[in-house]
Amino acid sequence: MVRLTCCGKAMCKSCSAEFTNRGAELLERQLCALCRRPLPHSASEEVAYIKEHAEAGRAWAQDAMAGAYVQGDGVERCNRTAVFWYKQAAEQGFAQAQHQLSGFLADGKGVQQDQAQAVDLCRRAAAQGFPASSQRLGRWYDHGMCGLEASGALAVQHYTTAAQHGLTHAQGWLGESYLRGYGGTTSLARAVYWYSRHCGGEISADLCFSTGSYLHHRAVPRQVGRAMFFLGLAADLGHAAASSDLGTLNIRQYLGEHEPEMKGGDPDTRQQAVDLWRQARERGNYDAGSALELHEQEIAVEQQQQQQQQQQQQ
Repeated sequence: MVRLTCCGKAMCKSCSAEFTNRGAELLERQLCALCRRPLPHSASEEVAYIKEHAEAGRAWAQDAMAGAYVQGDGVERCNRTAVFWYKQAAEQGFAQAQHQLSGFLADGKGVQQDQAQAVDLCRRAAAQGFPASSQRLGRWYDHGMCGLEASGALAVQHYTTAAQHGLTHAQGWLGESYLRGYGGTTSLARAVYWYSRHCGGEISADLCFSTGSYLHHRAVPRQVGRAMFFLGLAADLGHAAASSDLGTLNIRQYLGEHEPEMKGGDPDTRQQAVDLWRQARERGNYDAGSALELHEQEIAVEQQQQQQQQQQQQ
């Protein structure tokens, strides 16, 4: 959507391009193709046009005036004046202004802090389908912020709304919620789906590494088998730290330090650990190089002990 600040008319981008082509002669004369008023040549001239519409009670212009004062675009920055204009637009039900004003009220920026009103405005904007407000409510419920009691279920509900509208932060937070079962539902498939959406639709090495690391270090209870699966994917995609960590988990499995169902003592598991450490070392991972060096020393000690036992038996 393109807004012509001279006359206040709005049109889609394709229509704007068509009018631009039709009004080429007028544009050469620096006149609007719709209202024939002079086009603004600076931010201050544009703000002057916007102010006319704002004072006439047009919500989009009031919101734009507030944004100009927040950014210092054509006017001197002033949060108090920004709040004044956001209030004018919010009172008319303009969702974007309600969202922005809720943030100012929550932080007490340019206005006395009022968390209850901040939540109310944010809910109103979200109810109108403004996804950034859904994302903000999700965050507040997730962490018990802005006077709200923490609620995983409500956080997931709002994250989902925002994530479905393509907000990447919400997609990442929603993936994390499903991974830790914060909303009452643990779903590895949903976690991976939303994490991948957060990463642009690709199953990236960083995504797999982060998922594997979470399952191993932070999940309650720890899920070593699943952690090894995701670290393996990351290692296959060239993630050096994933190769190093997976090598360490393989050694622990070989030593029988994992769950009872993950049987230890398999020499192939030990060799896989060595191969993974070497792979990670070749990719520049210092920890893998140290682990491999220590492991090789342990192997040398074991071989020496075996030789001594054989000599004693002879």
